Amino acid sequence: MTGLGRLTSPVLLAHGDRDTNVPVAESVQAHQELQALGAPSDLLLLPGEGHTVVGRHHLVELSERVAAWFDRWL
Repeated sequence: MTGLGRLTSPVLLAHGDRDTNVPVAESVQAHQELQALGAPSDLLLLPGEGHTVVGRHHLVELSERVAAWFDRWL
């Protein structure tokens, strides 16, 4: 357990699947652990993106998901 069991705030994880700075497996694992604990979480994997999201389509998708996340949880 990585300490995620103490987390009570909703979490949105967004990760480019070609990120060379942070392994995508870390976000996947965090999401799986949060789900197993019943914590509110969502994972957005952005195909072809690295550590910085640069594709216009993905920037729009990410912005929409973040806005929807805030609409839901705030």
